[in-house]
Amino acid sequence: MLNLNPQLRAVTNARLSEVIQEGARIHAEERGDSPGDCGPRMAAAAAATVISEVCHDAQEAHIDKAKALLRAGVRTLDTA
Repeated sequence: MLNLNPQLRAVTNARLSEVIQEGARIHAEERGDSPGDCGPRMAAAAAATVISEVCHDAQEAHIDKAKALLRAGVRTLDTA
């Protein structure tokens, strides 16, 4: 449906961008970073993507894997 309707795709992309910005702000605030830093933006974008995928098949095992993936990814930001 998004491929057939450029206006709907634009709205969807704008909302996703807002979600990522808000996620980056929250993540940065919790860690004492700037929301404009690359780490919080990457963490928020990854979380948005993972949540989008898990919503297609929200089994508990998939949710557990998603949380583990995101935790591991965020830990790598501490070492970079």
